[in-house]
Amino acid sequence: MTCPLLGELPPAHELDAAIRSKTQRSLAYVFRQAAGYLDLTSEAAEAMLSNIGRNRQHPGVYARYFELIFAINQNRFGNANRLLAEIAEFSGQPQEFQIVAYERELLGEDFERYPRILFAESPEVGLLVSPTATESARAHDNMTLALETIRRVDPSIYDEIINLFVHVFVTKDDKEGTGASFGGVTSLMVWGATFANIKAYKERWEAVQFLVHEVTHALLFGLSSDGPLVLNPASENYSSPLRTQLRPMDGIYHATIVCARLTDFNRKWIASGTLPAEDRDNVERETEKMMRGFSDGMSVIDEHGILSPMGRELAERCRGGLAVAA
Repeated sequence: MTCPLLGELPPAHELDAAIRSKTQRSLAYVFRQAAGYLDLTSEAAEAMLSNIGRNRQHPGVYARYFELIFAINQNRFGNANRLLAEIAEFSGQPQEFQIVAYERELLGEDFERYPRILFAESPEVGLLVSPTATESARAHDNMTLALETIRRVDPSIYDEIINLFVHVFVTKDDKEGTGASFGGVTSLMVWGATFANIKAYKERWEAVQFLVHEVTHALLFGLSSDGPLVLNPASENYSSPLRTQLRPMDGIYHATIVCARLTDFNRKWIASGTLPAEDRDNVERETEKMMRGFSDGMSVIDEHGILSPMGRELAERCRGGLAVAA
């Protein structure tokens, strides 16, 4: 896959396959080590592992996988067996990309599980709640139009979205008032899913920003499957280009690459002549903000960052690409 800003990268479907392969190997190890405590038969385990290796997986597989590891480490084998049975069931249900409303009827226990995992370090964010039918329809239309915009402006990013995400959830926080407690969130622990707070992304141009932003996180997670891009200790915190609070270098690196990709995409969108006139001022302001964020982030990375060779190469490609295009 050739990304105009980041250069030649593994195809998005191969990145998804790499995450599945890593999950498959880990589950095989778990089953071997704890087989005496687990109820799943060897035949069912083999089928589960084969399914994970062969097909795109429901995000609930990954969410349950992480909870399974925690349960086994805490000797909660009753809970572990229930989770393993659910993983085995989900694994046999091949998935395709879709935009869906965050609803209990669809999600079942994942309705509470996903926010518990996503916001484990930020419990003040609260819960994810369902949009109304009207809100859901509008958000679905915005996301669909945003996808078409991205397909026309930068097909490589469209390919990433379709192949790295299974579910794009439209949801809300549970806070009163207009202030959003989060904008969007994507996590390796719920691989294949991304979550858009419709309080923060109300218009089509904002939905475009959301999709480019969040798929960049997913791309970086995929590129990290064989080793970290950032080598700084997680205990060290620095100023971030997109947040007021201090953050670990890994978070700063992600935010900086996000800023670069949004700057690059928005410049192309503006130059394409397809940007609606009513959105031009907003997109131009967002582009300037993202470019400042990239510059600020690179200053922190240059001073404090300890990057892997790939991590450094990606950052330098962004720096060079944005400088040439300016």
